[in-house]
Amino acid sequence: MKTPVPVLRLPRGPDHPDSRGFDPSSPRFQALRSTRGGAAAAAAGLPELREEQQARSLLRQRYLRSLLAMRDAQVRFRMYERVHVEARFGASDIDVLNFQVSDLQTPIGVQKEALLRCPDMISYSLELSTMFPANLLALMVLLLPQVLSGHQGRAIDGGGKPLPTLEPSLAQSIQNLLLTRLGLRSRPTSRPEVPIPQYLLDLYRFHRQQYHLVQDPHFSFPVHHVQEANTVRSFHHLEFTDTSVSPLSVTDPSDPVRITFNVSSIPEDERITSAELRLLHTPAEGKSGGHRVRLFLSGDNPHMGTTLLESRTLPQGSHSGSASWESFSLSPELFQQVVSQTGLLELVVEVAPLNRSLAPKGQRTAEHIRVRRSAGQNEPSWGQERPLLVTYSHDGRSQTLAPSGGTLVGPRWKRRRGTKAQDGIRGKGMSRGSQRERRVKRNGGRAAKLKRLSQARCRRHPLYVDFRDVGWDKWIVAPSGYHAYFCLGECRFPLADHMNSSSHAMVQTLVNSVNGAVPRPCCVPTTLSPIAMLYLDQQDRVVLKNYQDMVVEGCGCQ
Repeated sequence: MKTPVPVLRLPRGPDHPDSRGFDPSSPRFQALRSTRGGAAAAAAGLPELREEQQARSLLRQRYLRSLLAMRDAQVRFRMYERVHVEARFGASDIDVLNFQVSDLQTPIGVQKEALLRCPDMISYSLELSTMFPANLLALMVLLLPQVLSGHQGRAIDGGGKPLPTLEPSLAQSIQNLLLTRLGLRSRPTSRPEVPIPQYLLDLYRFHRQQYHLVQDPHFSFPVHHVQEANTVRSFHHLEFTDTSVSPLSVTDPSDPVRITFNVSSIPEDERITSAELRLLHTPAEGKSGGHRVRLFLSGDNPHMGTTLLESRTLPQGSHSGSASWESFSLSPELFQQVVSQTGLLELVVEVAPLNRSLAPKGQRTAEHIRVRRSAGQNEPSWGQERPLLVTYSHDGRSQTLAPSGGTLVGPRWKRRRGTKAQDGIRGKGMSRGSQRERRVKRNGGRAAKLKRLSQARCRRHPLYVDFRDVGWDKWIVAPSGYHAYFCLGECRFPLADHMNSSSHAMVQTLVNSVNGAVPRPCCVPTTLSPIAMLYLDQQDRVVLKNYQDMVVEGCGCQ
């Protein structure tokens, strides 16, 4: 039986008015602690010990589940054998006050504690404090205990045994909290055959500076749209089976076509900054001349829209005869009115030749603008050619997809170059680390001790979040995972300049050096950056969104 680690006394639980939790000072608990080194103590009353351990585990599970129902209450609990969490649970968020990991294997700057009931057992303990924003904590809770080893996969403790996994119902509840942070009511159950618009894929790849993966040769990054938006949503038009409401049936060569979009999935708290209608232009073969395209807002007239939105000329042979996308801008006021009313946006597209005498007889001029599925065209092919409505909005909670009044590349490269300086140990510590390696031979144990103490100081640690491990790759299109990192380490006196410490943290560290009752500062993220995610919502619509405070760029003592 695995030796349990002492836990904090739980408050009176919600399951029973007289519940006082498990008492760490009870004789049975002391016997449980001594099972590793004292075989005689383990043999005495072993069934009773197992029964009490199971009861303690059940009580802790119930207690942790009850935390999710608490509002504005500060709690402290042990999530795993080596992980302490002190947090405040809000209506839809987790405010983490402290996050501690106890390393029972590495005797660095530790104090030996002889257990009274088991003199032959020595316990080493090293507590390192850190803090996390709610986004990072939720992801780490999903992936712990992998975070203790810095990567994903089944974590192994120092004794070669797998660390315990998170209780399933608790993990599901925390996943729901993270979904709320993402603006989703529940976990999307997307269809595997949902077509992903190439425009959204190219937009995501360009934003990530993966320029070599952009497939559309005519792609242009919409800087004027994304400078004010952190969310991009795409909508395919509705295909009706009823011919009375399908594309307009008229004999005029201009052949107007009505297209309808359901935009009711746009949250009311999102402010739409701009929108565009994208139509695929396929130049006709032969000398048919140019065409004029007019876009109307559909009204009461069944054959024509009442409001002209835009009119433009498509010259023959544009883009060297290859298919290209035409973008028609739509005003944000139009969408605000549509979303607040029916949630349906009806537009009418009219395509007419500039010179009717050059138009071949019997040719439908609307074939130059793809608004209908060709005979026998399959769903994947039609999904990449059908009309696409793209909305740009902001929910007021994160940075825009592109900086306002500047280029996309500059700030991202500046942030990347600044990572080493912000990271504390990663920058200046590399050169000093190599010097300490050379001093080990000269100074022996003293240099090795200095090296271990330096490694235990506050710094950034690797943490890779793989969405496939939690089953979220079914609705998250890109990325498949990302490097989140986390901060961990000691904040001892004196604090170095590269640790990004505040003045208050320096004073607190100084007081702690003379008065141990004053706690040390915590190792916390000092610089965080967002990531862009491309995913499917509950209606299988593709969304590109920028999420704040998802990547730790630098750590410090605060």
